[in-house]
Amino acid sequence: MEKSKLLYVDDEEINLSNFRIAFRDDFQVLTALSGADALDVFAENPDTAIIVVDQKMAGISGVELLTALHEIDPVPIRIILTAYSDVGDIIEAINRGRIYEYILKPWNETELRASLKKAEEKFLLFKENAGLMAELKEKNKELLKTNQRLLDEITKQQKMEKELFAKQLELAHAGRLSSLGEMASGMAHEIHQPLTVIQLAAEGVRTSPVFGDDPLLMESVSDIIAQVRRAEKIIKNVRSFARSDLGSLQMIDPCLPLANSLSFFREQFRANGIELREELAAGLPRIRTDLHKFEQIVVNFLSNARYAVSRRVGENPDCKPQVRARVFQDSGDMIVVEIKDNGTGMVPEVKERCLEPFFTTKEVGEGTGLGLSIAHGIARELGMKLEFASEPGRGSVFRLLISL
Repeated sequence: MEKSKLLYVDDEEINLSNFRIAFRDDFQVLTALSGADALDVFAENPDTAIIVVDQKMAGISGVELLTALHEIDPVPIRIILTAYSDVGDIIEAINRGRIYEYILKPWNETELRASLKKAEEKFLLFKENAGLMAELKEKNKELLKTNQRLLDEITKQQKMEKELFAKQLELAHAGRLSSLGEMASGMAHEIHQPLTVIQLAAEGVRTSPVFGDDPLLMESVSDIIAQVRRAEKIIKNVRSFARSDLGSLQMIDPCLPLANSLSFFREQFRANGIELREELAAGLPRIRTDLHKFEQIVVNFLSNARYAVSRRVGENPDCKPQVRARVFQDSGDMIVVEIKDNGTGMVPEVKERCLEPFFTTKEVGEGTGLGLSIAHGIARELGMKLEFASEPGRGSVFRLLISL
């Protein structure tokens, strides 16, 4: 099988040489020292599958080059090499659909090879989809020949269109989550280091004979250690989001994740005057799942509900904020975890985009737009279904559906 063409752009010759040596066995590597050279190389090789560009280059930047190449041909998979200082540019590029993934420098050869292979698979899927589209056009011509064939081919066409549409949606969502997962993993790594220092310091205080006689201090130290461990669990969930594997699966009461999550929100709701109604059905069938990931979804639902009702109270002080949290079994074989609020609700435009990474209606500093995207990804990973309904001024309801 002929190797896929890969165009690597960097304004340092040594980087081009190292990249060519590292990946020449896997790809037909093309190189360019500048944006202008890259445009020429791409014009001569329109069948290029993957474009890897360094963000910091003299003259045209990596994002600007990929934007130009995207306007010429949006099909090749675009990857950018960047440092943490350029994350703002990368988020903009992701939102505009100009890149498939970003890789932090200095890159790890094994990890970069894996990313390039995934990019190649996506490109081949695009080609496969193009083939399906061509096939559909041929089928349409055949449908005109006879009435009997018309009925048969319409059925086939409808089936193929559904399969094609599902693949396109899956490709688009997988590309966004891949970029999100890489960024989340890097952030989790950076947060883990200061947490380790905090935990070690707290452990030192707890074991020190100087402070051992102060029960109030010991209680505070224990609280610090407990919260650090909780934060580490969240970090572990974020890291696992970047991978496709599940953590520890266990048989649990489906009410347990909501009960655990509510323990962190009851006092917040009470302090903010939010009425909390809890309806956790007893005797529900146990389910096999990852408890911590399940909790992460529920915590996101509760956090969004708290924000929505607080915002509505700010707009209408006479509003009585309410949040209802319940777990029940519907008339069929389905367990439902539901969080309902009477907050601001969402307009249709927001509902259409609320599951996209980095999309948020919150003010700067109040949210990143990652919560629902992560919750949606985890739900799919756990084999569950996330659905929601919302009306402006009447609140929202988010549900997690679990098949028995």
